[in-house]
Amino acid sequence: MAVEFKAGLKDVVAVNSGISTVDGDAGRLTYRGYDIRDLATQSTYGEVVYLIWKGELPSQSQLTPFARRSASPRRSRSWLPTGTTSVRDALRCRRRRPA
Repeated sequence: MAVEFKAGLKDVVAVNSGISTVDGDAGRLTYRGYDIRDLATQSTYGEVVYLIWKGELPSQSQLTPFARRSASPRRSRSWLPTGTTSVRDALRCRRRRPA
């Protein structure tokens, strides 16, 4: 099977994602179908995090406990989505001691 060469990354799909889409020609970025400009002007950081993790914008009754649990992540990792902890630990950098 021949591999087609394309200069740069134009028209190259690296991964299909249900979380975000990028339309470079239109200058559009979406999270879960919502335009990032709308989210930036009409939603809080916590609402966008909830949207990315859960797939929908939260109601106030959903957001309050979510925000409370995520406010102090060092207390417990149990509220993180499955797999997040192991990925984060795998990417953790150790502090180097001065030589």
